[in-house]
Amino acid sequence: MVPGSRNPMWGEEFNFSVDELPVQ
Repeated sequence: MVPGSRNPMWGEEFNFSVDELPVQ
């Protein structure tokens, strides 16, 4: 599973976290 804004399961809480973190 890759934490991304495309996954609604994570929610917006992870959306900003992933945005700041360099995820490929």
